[in-house]
Amino acid sequence: MLIGLSSDGHRKTYLEYIYTAIRFHAQVVLLCPASCIGDFDIPDKRVLQTTFHKKRTLPAYLQLLRQIRAAADAEAADIIHFLEADEIYRYFGAGLSLLSGFYTVMTYHHLYINNWRKHAIRRIMEKIDCSIVHTNVLAEYFSALVKHSAVRHIEYPAFDFDELRQISPAEARNNFCLPAGKTIIGLLGRTSGYKGYHFLLEHLSDLSARQKENFHFFFAGEEGEYKYTQIEKNLTENNINGTTIPRKLTVYEFQCAVQACDIILLPYGKAFNGASGPLAEGVCAGKMIIGSDYESLGTLIRDNHIGYTFEAENGHDLIRVLNALKQENFVYDQTAAEYQKSLNPAYFGKAYMQAYRSANI
Repeated sequence: MLIGLSSDGHRKTYLEYIYTAIRFHAQVVLLCPASCIGDFDIPDKRVLQTTFHKKRTLPAYLQLLRQIRAAADAEAADIIHFLEADEIYRYFGAGLSLLSGFYTVMTYHHLYINNWRKHAIRRIMEKIDCSIVHTNVLAEYFSALVKHSAVRHIEYPAFDFDELRQISPAEARNNFCLPAGKTIIGLLGRTSGYKGYHFLLEHLSDLSARQKENFHFFFAGEEGEYKYTQIEKNLTENNINGTTIPRKLTVYEFQCAVQACDIILLPYGKAFNGASGPLAEGVCAGKMIIGSDYESLGTLIRDNHIGYTFEAENGHDLIRVLNALKQENFVYDQTAAEYQKSLNPAYFGKAYMQAYRSANI
């Protein structure tokens, strides 16, 4: 039984890919709120009559667990898998005893780790059977918290691995009317607060004259905490060329947006510690990645030779890295190429199948 609370962002693709990978090996039932149940292309679905996806109160959380238990009993489920465990660690594992008797799996996508979260995650791990994370940094962190609890690292894939490679950069740039002869720097996806765009926008005046002439910034994706009016204002005030697409992109448009870029820029703050969808898609397309040196993101970039890092939450250092870039093609070495291969979603599906089989049910 898969538990989904939203279809936003990568969640729909992520959940549907798991279903596709395991549907011939097990009966799969999806449990999710009525507000998004129609978004998922999965035949066997059940509605969660809950307000938890709208308001994260303790009563709503406990109601959610009771409904999951009732549905799991009715479906004779063996495994309960929370696809968005990031949303429930604030409750320190309260009520998870309601799910006793089922093999319980929780996937964490990214975490801002501090003392209370550390305690909360430990409490949860003591009450479930398996925790799944998407980076080695988080796997090592979780494994050190509770020695006897299973922790699995499943690489976050480029879900469009094959389709994305069929789009030429020239075709992609034409789709968005992006200029030829410029270095396109992409900041893609929803403009969420954790993405740290202000570390770039507040320091654009420090870009060298050479790079102001060479760079073309490309912001594309649904508007979130960072507003496009402010993004456009910062670009204009600093005489910097840019293109903005202030809406949610279709799957094909996002693929084109990735291929249109020379560089994928990830100025994420320390609130983010996990794998990045734009990073995975960018690596699939062989792009240079520039991102924060903090924890998971920095380790992925450095260890896999896929680009450059700057000091986390330091806009001056970000600009230093951008100013130092030369106008030459960034070519992946053997280490980067091996990491690129590992992002094939076929490996992702097999890894989840292995995680479920480890339940020995």
